Parts: sequence; C-alpha cells; structure tokens
Amino acid sequence: MIDMPSPTSSAGRPIRILHVVENFGVGGLEQVIKTLALCSSPLVKPHICVLRWTGAFLEDLDRRDIPWWKLQAPPDGFRRIVRDLGSVVAGADIDIIHCHDLKSWFHASFVARRTKTKLLVTRHGSFDRRTLKQMALVQLASLSTDRVIAVSPDIASDLIGRYHIPDRKVGVIVNGLPPPPDTLPHPGAAKLRLGLDPDSFVLGTVTRFYPVKNIPLQLELVEALRSRIPNLVYVVAAPIEGKHFQEIDTIIDAKKLRSHVRLLGFRPDIPEVLSAFDVFIMTSHTEGTSIALLEAMQAGLPAVVSNVGGNVHIISSGKNGYLFDLDQFDALKDIVMKLYADPSLRQRIGEAAVETARKYGAASMATRYQEEYFRILQGIHHENQ
Repeated sequence: MIDMPSPTSSAGRPIRILHVVENFGVGGLEQVIKTLALCSSPLVKPHICVLRWTGAFLEDLDRRDIPWWKLQAPPDGFRRIVRDLGSVVAGADIDIIHCHDLKSWFHASFVARRTKTKLLVTRHGSFDRRTLKQMALVQLASLSTDRVIAVSPDIASDLIGRYHIPDRKVGVIVNGLPPPPDTLPHPGAAKLRLGLDPDSFVLGTVTRFYPVKNIPLQLELVEALRSRIPNLVYVVAAPIEGKHFQEIDTIIDAKKLRSHVRLLGFRPDIPEVLSAFDVFIMTSHTEGTSIALLEAMQAGLPAVVSNVGGNVHIISSGKNGYLFDLDQFDALKDIVMKLYADPSLRQRIGEAAVETARKYGAASMATRYQEEYFRILQGIHHENQ
C-alpha cells in the first residue's frame, strides 16, 4: 500500500479518476484498466484501488508512478470496505469513481452517495449468474450511478432490458489495444522459443481458467483432430491457478493429450507468443469485446470463436475470422481443418483481421472515456449510445 497522494482542489487540475476493482490479476478487464491508466491524457490523473488481491499488471503500473491502494478488509467486511474506500476517495480528492465489476460497484455506490462523488461503471461482460439478489444489487447500485458503460451492444441491451437501468444512463465503448511491438519474431522462431517444432501446427488461445471460457471444448477439439493433424500442438497462455485449472489438467491426462498440450502459464509477452500460433481459438459461453481476440487479430491470426456476445460485432465469418455455434462441434472441426489445409486462406483471413483490429485502438477508447468523464462532471444529459 502506497502513501496517500496530497489532495488538491486547485482550479484547472486534471480530473482525478479512481479505478476500483475487486481483483487485479491478469485478464482482459485488467488489461483495459491498465491501458486506460497508461493512455490517459494530461487532462486525466488515474488512480487504482483493489479490494482483494493484485497481480503482475498492477506491479507494472506501480513502475509508471500511478498511485494505487489495496484494501486490507476481509472479503465479507462490507462496512470496512466502504469505510476504507471512502477514505481513499476523500484523501486523494477523487472526482470520479470508475468501477469495473459488481462487487466494487456495489461498495462504491455507498461511497459515492456519502461523499457526493460521481460514479461511472464499466460492465466488461454479462453477469455469470442471474439471481433475484443480484438483480436487486445491480438496481440498488445503479441509483447512485451516473453512467454505466458496456463494452458491447449486447451487454448494454442486457443492462437496460433485464436489469432495468434507464437507457439514458447506459452507453457503449468497445475495448481498444495499444499498438503492437515494432518487431516480432518469425513464426518458426517464435515456436522454437516455446520449445516447439518449427513445423508444428499450433492451435492456441489466450485466456483464464474460468468455466465460462469453456476450455474443455477446446480439449475435445484437440482430441478429435490429433489423428488428422499429426503435428498438432495446442498452446494455452493463462495463469496456472484456481480450482478450474486442476479440472482442466485432469481432463488433459484423461484424454491422453499431454504430448499435444503446452500450458504456458502467465506470459507478459503475449504478442510474441501469438507469433507462434497458426490459428487462434476461443470457445467462451459469453464474451464482451474480447481483448484476447483483438490481440490475436492484431497479430494477423485467423480466429475461430464462438458465436456469442461481442464476438459477432467483431468477426465477419469467412472474411476476417470465423464464428461457430457452440452446439455445432462438427462445424468447429471443419473450420479448423479448412484453415490447416490452406495456408493461403490463413494468410488472407489474417490480413483482414489486422485491418479490423486497427479500428479498436487504445487512444480512441481512452478518448471516449475522457469524454464521458467530462460529461459526468458537467452534468450533461446523456442520450443512449
């Protein structure tokens, strides 16, 4: 925990934003916060508060002189979290609290009401569970919320239609990526760096070991294709942690896939890892605007992704990637086999993917959020976007 920055109320100072999140590990949500913090204009001063635990991304931000806190309250310590978060808001003279998950949103709604601080929330995905309690929490928190930003139109529609948040409060800002590195290794060299045969056909993903990511379906795909693609290797870049990882590891052994699977753990060099892939795959049950998908497209990879959520707004099937229905396993196999058999098709799809990824820039995303901050502080009425 760092020292509290000195509060200031000088006229014309940058807008002080406090990004609040329950956990700051490694994933798309955390990548968006990191990108917003690093891409902020001089008109915005980012701060970060984590309710539970932190990871490598936040350590990287610490080296960039971005103030952050990790609260010491127990997970069920509602009053203490509200008290400590309120102290951070007051001590750092925060103008807008910007929350990124339900738990931080619920706690921050009480802080915003007490301190009369503006509150903006980003919904990075659909809610995993749709219980009456959850709906009540969302509706209660929304009363103290000035603006709710969804990362895809589907999520915005869900917030308005299912959770009854007024449409004037809801907007859409899709996620964006920083520019790729200037130089990346040749695919063969990238495979060698991962200990793979340069001639291997790499089917890969960048993910987390969460049930919603549907990794068992990818293992089923590897099992089905290993006899048809003799040089097949399935690569997973994901932090090796949690109960679900243990379940996945057990499935790998049960299907006798260990020789075809490479579990890389957390990798800070995702662009270099993606250089080793031939095809990117994502089988999630739900997605917002997937950072992993955008990174794969930015790397020039043909992506095969489930026909859910924000994926359908990014991928035009057969042009810049492929969509498949989760209940159509044979179609998934056929798409991968088609890409395996035709390197020129992979190249053509990959080139179109790069063009699409250019539309999802970090600078544009950061500018859109900055505009939201200004509107909130000026009390400008929003029309649904």
